[in-house]
Amino acid sequence: MNLVRLMQVPDLVDRADLKFAPFTPTLPANLQKKSKSSLFDVIRKGDVLLHHPYQSFQPVIDFLTQAATDPHVVAIKMTVYRTGTDSVLMESLIAAARAGKQVTVVVELMARFDEEANIGWASRLEDAGAHVVYGVIGYKVHAKMLMVVRREAHGLHRYVHLGTGNYHPRTARLYTDFGLLTCNEEIASDVNDIFIQLTGLGRAGSLKRLFQSPFTLHSMIMEAIQRETEHAQAGKPAQIIAKMNSLLEPQVIHALYRASQAGVKIQLIVRGVCALRPACRGCRTISPSAPSSAASSNTRACSTSTTITRKTC
Repeated sequence: MNLVRLMQVPDLVDRADLKFAPFTPTLPANLQKKSKSSLFDVIRKGDVLLHHPYQSFQPVIDFLTQAATDPHVVAIKMTVYRTGTDSVLMESLIAAARAGKQVTVVVELMARFDEEANIGWASRLEDAGAHVVYGVIGYKVHAKMLMVVRREAHGLHRYVHLGTGNYHPRTARLYTDFGLLTCNEEIASDVNDIFIQLTGLGRAGSLKRLFQSPFTLHSMIMEAIQRETEHAQAGKPAQIIAKMNSLLEPQVIHALYRASQAGVKIQLIVRGVCALRPACRGCRTISPSAPSSAASSNTRACSTSTTITRKTC
């Protein structure tokens, strides 16, 4: 049985006494203060990290909405993988293009189950005057990136949103994901280079802060696991915490086995298929964890998000 089909059952039962109280996402502390400051002002003061669905997706919507209407914004670039048929984000992009801003959108037409919706949005964006790119031949563009270029007192400044989840307000209430709003120049430069690559205007140079699949992400993960293995062998604190959709890549799995055998404490949070066997010979420090969920009908799954960090003492 496909349990996903049962997700709407609670909505069919009109019995509030049988349900958890609705969960209302919060806002980060630096966005809770009521003021006339724009999101650009807030981001200039410091990065904003969002943890969905526990924190609201509304700041991402506001970021694009403000960019579309701000007369100082000259350009907006965005990737679209899955966004739905009634997306306020896409409407903002269309409005920005009609207002004369330079709008570039990389639309992935091979997004499973959303092919028809994405074709429709691509057509509307083109009609509005946006520059639409239809992915990369032989690959899926799965990155979630949004860049805004704004003219300010000291020249042009770039603001960026990076996320692990889709630009889809509804699923942002269902899946656990992370989002980052930043104006860090190195990150913004990397994002700009990737957009140049995706739009066919040039090759991405050597990225400073970001890792790009299928080019550098795999090697970064392998190097990070090896680093923790060496720390454990040297008697130093060593720990790996990884959160992901699935774990099937053989080289990564064997590297995790070796790390565990060396004494690295490993915690894996895997939503779907996992080919790693925690109880393999010599692997005593691997701890599989089920995807976290809140006591709310709004939190049902974990989406793609992988982090490997080193615990320092």
